[in-house]
Amino acid sequence: MGTSIGLGVSSLDSIQGTPTDEVLVSSATENYTLFNGTLMTLCGTFISACIYVYSDNILSKSKVQPLPARVCCWLGVYTSIFTWIWIAVYTLPQFNDIIHVDKDVSTFQVIMAYVIVTVANALHSWSYYELIERTGNVATGILQGLRAILVYAISHFWYCQEDSAQCFSPSKGCGSLIVIGCVLLFTLGKQ
Repeated sequence: MGTSIGLGVSSLDSIQGTPTDEVLVSSATENYTLFNGTLMTLCGTFISACIYVYSDNILSKSKVQPLPARVCCWLGVYTSIFTWIWIAVYTLPQFNDIIHVDKDVSTFQVIMAYVIVTVANALHSWSYYELIERTGNVATGILQGLRAILVYAISHFWYCQEDSAQCFSPSKGCGSLIVIGCVLLFTLGKQ
């Protein structure tokens, strides 16, 4: 709960705007987009949390416990089906309006990028389910909070010059301290 509050505090800039915004009209649109993105991310995180808690329940409380790789595989099958349905119903009918690929990029490069992303996601999911089996869903969720803080720091160094929303701000710092404090409390409480 504390890590969720800390991450929520970190996203306050997307609602208030950042002090380095120069054009008010475009910054209002950016803030609206960032706020909607934050809400969508929160909803997606809630759904993912439910999936992970349910998976932890399956992995730890079932009489016959399936292998984490099997749970990961079936979850991948289901999410792939939902993704293909989304692509067929939403993306393909609007392909020319929403997909803009650079003319210098070949179809082969796009396909290879998708293959790499698919393999990386499969490996990530498999290791994630192994982690859930070994440490439990709460500890894994806590690690996700720490990962978010790391993303804030890395995005500041890589993208702050291009996009002011990526810069480390007081609210991101405050949220980071809350997350780290809650992780420490959780860790000390387990001992």
